[in-house]
Order: sequence, then C-alpha cells, then structure tokens
Amino acid sequence: MTKRLPVGLQSLLIQLIALALAVLAVRAASAFLPFDFALWQLAVVQGGLAAVLSLAWRQPRWWIPLHAAFLPAALAAARL
Repeated sequence: MTKRLPVGLQSLLIQLIALALAVLAVRAASAFLPFDFALWQLAVVQGGLAAVLSLAWRQPRWWIPLHAAFLPAALAAARL
C-alpha cells in the first residue's frame, strides 16, 4: 500500500507546479508571438494546467474545477 500526501498538500503542489509550467509556457509562447501576455491570461493557463494535473494526480473529481478557478478567482478578488 502506497502512502499518499494529504489532499491539501497535494493541491498546493499541483498549484505550484502548474504555476511554474504556466510561466514557462507563456515565456516560450512570447518568443514566437508578437504580443505580451496579460496577467489574467497567465492565470487562465495556470488554471487549466492545474486542472489537468489534478486529474492526472487522481484527486477527487470535484477538485478539478477548484484548481481551474483558484488563481483566476484570486486575481479577480485582488483587483476588487
């Protein structure tokens, strides 16, 4: 039997890994595209990657939309 990390710690790792991958993806895309990405676009990319990682990590299904919406919602709340 393998021991899994608590779901909260899994979610934190997923969010951080997705953020790092999103930054790398946006930087790579910026080299080929004639425009810069806005912060909200980075947040949407990060949310999508976090949702995919959550699915790959086999978290409960209800975590997928939470991961997808977390950083975009935090960014929207910060702008209020």
